[in-house]
Amino acid sequence: MKGVRKLNMLFAVVLCLVMFFALAACNNEVQQKLVSDAGITVEGGGFEKGSALVTESIETTGEKGREIVTLLEEQNYNKELQVSIYDIFVAKDGNEVQPDGKVKITIPAPFESENGYVTFHVKDDDSVETLVTTYAEGKISFETDSFSYFVVAAANNPSEAKKYTFTATLGGEGQGTIYYLSFPYSTYQNTVSEGTEIKLRATAY
Repeated sequence: MKGVRKLNMLFAVVLCLVMFFALAACNNEVQQKLVSDAGITVEGGGFEKGSALVTESIETTGEKGREIVTLLEEQNYNKELQVSIYDIFVAKDGNEVQPDGKVKITIPAPFESENGYVTFHVKDDDSVETLVTTYAEGKISFETDSFSYFVVAAANNPSEAKKYTFTATLGGEGQGTIYYLSFPYSTYQNTVSEGTEIKLRATAY
């Protein structure tokens, strides 16, 4: 009988431990996708249960909107068309939280653009990061590793984008000549040995 009681007690202890870790796991449950009232989604980021996605549209005619647009003066986008500005962040228990890695943000396309879209991430230090932006089924998506202001703009027509001509100097074994390499249309002609150093100089025109 004593052996049975000990076995029952051991079983009870193990059961309690299993329930404890199960409850702890539930409390630390990670939300894979957050959705705002505006239909904006954030995927990834390791946000704990109870986190909420907060999004706000910023008027371009307001003080903050004009300030943000001014920071984009040197950026490459179609400045003749409108832009849309969003303040996007995640909050938990009244505090803003940043993702623990890259997240994918998807936004309903705010306007039509024949040449696609480009998104700018305006950070807290006023630096601007250009984010690769894709379009599918009426929505645009991009990835980022932090939150702040995001500006969706119409991309320039590729034929109107700046072109660059590169010249190259080759050193080491396998001397040769690179004719030219241009952007966005690339032409390259040369054969060199492995380990050859190539130096490029860019000239905008």
